[in-house]
Amino acid sequence: MDIRQFFNKKRAIDSVPDTSGSNSKSQKNADGSTNLSSLTSSSAPDLAPKGEDIKQIILANYPKQENNRSFQVNWYKRFLWLEYSQELNAAFCYACRQFQPNGSKGHTVYTYSGFSNWKNATDLNNGFPAHEKTAVHIKAMQMWNEKKIRDLTGTAVSTLINSDILQKYRYYVKSIAEIIQFLTVNELALRGNYDIEHEQERGLFLNLFKYTIKKDEKLAECLPHIPQNAKYTSPDIQNEIIAILAEMVREQVVGDLKTADVPWFTLLEDGTRDKNNRENVSIGIRYVKNGEVFESLLGIYTIEKLDAKTFTNMTLNILNDNGIDTKHLSQCYDGASVMSGHKGGVAALIQKSLGRFIPYVHCFNHRLHLVVVRTISEIDSIKHFFDQAVMLHEFFGHGKVAAIYRGKSIGRLLEQRWSGHIAIVKVIFSNYTEILRSLDEFKNDRSFICWSVYLSVKSVGIKSVMLEYDFRFTLVFMKKLLGLLEPADSALQARTISLGNQ
Repeated sequence: MDIRQFFNKKRAIDSVPDTSGSNSKSQKNADGSTNLSSLTSSSAPDLAPKGEDIKQIILANYPKQENNRSFQVNWYKRFLWLEYSQELNAAFCYACRQFQPNGSKGHTVYTYSGFSNWKNATDLNNGFPAHEKTAVHIKAMQMWNEKKIRDLTGTAVSTLINSDILQKYRYYVKSIAEIIQFLTVNELALRGNYDIEHEQERGLFLNLFKYTIKKDEKLAECLPHIPQNAKYTSPDIQNEIIAILAEMVREQVVGDLKTADVPWFTLLEDGTRDKNNRENVSIGIRYVKNGEVFESLLGIYTIEKLDAKTFTNMTLNILNDNGIDTKHLSQCYDGASVMSGHKGGVAALIQKSLGRFIPYVHCFNHRLHLVVVRTISEIDSIKHFFDQAVMLHEFFGHGKVAAIYRGKSIGRLLEQRWSGHIAIVKVIFSNYTEILRSLDEFKNDRSFICWSVYLSVKSVGIKSVMLEYDFRFTLVFMKKLLGLLEPADSALQARTISLGNQ
């Protein structure tokens, strides 16, 4: 779908929010507060969405905390801006959440995480009265009151602006969205390093936007009419548009699934840790449409806990949020106990949650990987060979060494995937002579010896091992052996493969 059609469909091109929105579920910290990193503004589904009137939930009894305190309904009369989320058991500021979500770092609790310290709720220094005195809240209340007046008098923003100017605004925002669409589709980073001297960012987005203005006369005509405080080029706006693009793709995937040739589909799920030691879980679905097999990603989600219950709840919530019927669900994961455990694994817990048998398939290609990797680890000579391969990767990763090496880069060994083993074997085999030459040059060059005696000595040791018969024999043997498994690896990863033809 073209992004222009999407914005027209949503009828929101003239009022892009000032911050990214998401339906991601919140996470609680140990002290009962909400984890800010897992939220965006208006994350609670029972709060008023962007642009809608305030919702003040009234309950007979509000949930009590350990100190026996709870939200009080009479606070609504005193603080007209106050709204309560039953799902998060926390209070928010409607005005700030709608009009100034990123206005103050010190008061994001009222727009992102929610206020739940009921003991200090009416405290002059730490509670609702203190928030009312902040400049951000006062500004937000002014904007809210102005909106009320416009609604009562029927003078919406679109009616106050000349139609020609309004079209320029829309074209301007559409152009920004299309630039972001181009960068994301081509997997290019939007933002770059900040130039302190010139006080500006050196990112692709801003540079491409400036270039587009030079080439697009219509966009250049729009620029003088754009307010300096509403350029829609901030990182928040970029993230908001990326989130919209992701939602467009997700809607398309879900739509294709609902109109698939057969109702059955397979849930694919796997996780990996990032540099910050957070677990990133990718969730995809496999289905058949127009006689062709599709594997589509629903999203990548970050979780704090790695237990099966957390995985299960997250998976079922994502399927439910996307309106995917689980009646014809099957599962395909790796063999990790947290996923495949017969009693406490994700596969078993999903069956228990849905109350029926749900087929589970341990990825056949992953089984092949496990067999190969386990076999390699059991044979000392082969294990020693790959330990040496790891050392080669680390040695040639140094800048001084890489500068004199003219062969193909020696990649990092992926121990959990045998395909990483065949890749590094091929590189060492095809660049064997060049590796030895580089080791000799590094050892004999006096400047390198002065630079690092340790690396110089290490180069001598690596070369002596590479010249040994066992190393050379294992190199040739593993290239032939793992090469025999490559067709199986390619076949098991093919989109056309199924249980019927395995």
